[in-house]
Amino acid sequence: MKEVAELEKDYPGIKFSISYDNSHFVGILMRNMVEELALAVVLTGIAVMLFLGNWRGTLISVVTLPIALSMAVLGLIPMGMTLNSSTLIGLLLSIGRLVDDSIIDIHAIERHLHMGKSPKDATIDGITEVRLAVAASTLVLILALVPLLVCGGIVEQMFVGLVWPIIFGLLASFFISLTLTPVLSAKTLAITQTR
Repeated sequence: MKEVAELEKDYPGIKFSISYDNSHFVGILMRNMVEELALAVVLTGIAVMLFLGNWRGTLISVVTLPIALSMAVLGLIPMGMTLNSSTLIGLLLSIGRLVDDSIIDIHAIERHLHMGKSPKDATIDGITEVRLAVAASTLVLILALVPLLVCGGIVEQMFVGLVWPIIFGLLASFFISLTLTPVLSAKTLAITQTR
């Protein structure tokens, strides 16, 4: 709108009228995404705290969720995609999966810690135990979404903005569960085990 005002000022004979403005809807979606992320973080924290009874595990899950979502947003840049209504809806849909991976990893590590293993061994064994299942579920979901990216026509145009953010969210969540969650678990859950 600033550019339109500048053009009207530079060329007094030109007047622009707005026929369609999607910015209000995108603003609503942006607020919804932030609210959903905050709600996902809080609910994940409560679930981990209630079922595992470990505030350090809760802290790990609360930290990894926003990082995975921000990695998914970064994945949009090379694709030339922006935060618009369809990409924001796709990111909203991916939040549920980000929550799943975090809880699965922490639960597996906690279970191995309760077996009396050292924090490092518990982390390695816990992550190794669930890794194949998480990788398989990530791959199946991505394979289910890929046909929407290559089907052509209006269907592809309608879903490309939804599907890429979901795929990036799945990949980011899997990457975080391979890297950041185990490192944080080995370091912070180690304190719980030694006391």
